[in-house]
Amino acid sequence: MKLVYFFTFLFLSSCAITPDSQKTQLTFMDTNTFDHELSNSMAAHPQMITVSMLGKVSINKIPKRLGKWLGAVTEKKGRLDVNPSNTKSLALIIAVLSGLPSIYKWVKIKVSYANTIHYNAKIFYTPETGNIQKVIFRKKEKPIVDSKKNTVNK
Repeated sequence: MKLVYFFTFLFLSSCAITPDSQKTQLTFMDTNTFDHELSNSMAAHPQMITVSMLGKVSINKIPKRLGKWLGAVTEKKGRLDVNPSNTKSLALIIAVLSGLPSIYKWVKIKVSYANTIHYNAKIFYTPETGNIQKVIFRKKEKPIVDSKKNTVNK
C-alpha cells in the first residue's frame, strides 16, 4: 500500500512541473497551445520571454491572439514599445493598438493573462515590409522605495 502512495505522489509531483513552464523561447502559432505555453512561462517569472514569428505577421494586422496578450500588458499598466521607432510606422501602430483595450475588454476576466502584470512588451519588426520578427516580454523592474524620503524611484 505504501508503494501505491509513493507512486501516486511521484506521479502528481511530476505533473506539477511541466517543461513548458520553463520556456523562455516560444514560437507564435495561433493556437490555444501558444496561450497555455506563454501563460505557464509567465507564471514561472523569467526575466525575459522571446516570442518568434513562424510566418509573416504584419505589424498592421496583428493576430487577435497576440493582440490579446499585448492588450493585457497595456491594461495592467505595462509598457508596449515598438522597435525600430520610425515616426510614420509608430503613429500607425499606436492607432492600431489604441483600440485594443476596448476590443479586448474581456481580457481582465481571463485568468491566463494574469501574469502579464509583471511584464512589458517590445515588438521588433522590419520597416520595409511591416512584418513582425519577434515580440519580447520583459519582466518589469521593481520600483526602489526610499524609506527616508518615503518616495518611489523607478
